[in-house]
Amino acid sequence: MTYYGTLLQTVKGISPVAIVGAALVQLVFAIIWFNFIVKNVANYYLAADKGVRRVEHILHRYSTLFCTLATFVCGVARALVIVTGVAVMKGSTLEDYHVAALLLTAVTCINQHHSFWCQRPLPLLLTDLGYEVTAALLASVSYYVLSFYGF
Repeated sequence: MTYYGTLLQTVKGISPVAIVGAALVQLVFAIIWFNFIVKNVANYYLAADKGVRRVEHILHRYSTLFCTLATFVCGVARALVIVTGVAVMKGSTLEDYHVAALLLTAVTCINQHHSFWCQRPLPLLLTDLGYEVTAALLASVSYYVLSFYGF
């Protein structure tokens, strides 16, 4: 079977309920992470990055609904990539899901060198990295648990 055929077969076998559940867990985590855990640091450096005194003065180009939907879609994609990677490599343990999550994080963070060229503040990059690592690990754990219980 070709690689494309293997991927299609793998994706067909993935539980959509567990994927949506994993995406919702990531969405809730994003809200908690950026609104409570790293709010002060992220807001301070985001305002500095945009050239305004306070984060409230930033010109918002996208609505909250659009940003929330984008975060949810990224959560679905993150969970799909993790689960597909585990399935293609014939993994089944929680450790396999964690390894796939960390590999996905490494791949998605490859482009961070561009942020240094754009002179983005390091604390802002670290909060984004912390979010990516934790969201990927949460996606792997939540999908593993939901699929374990038959969702």
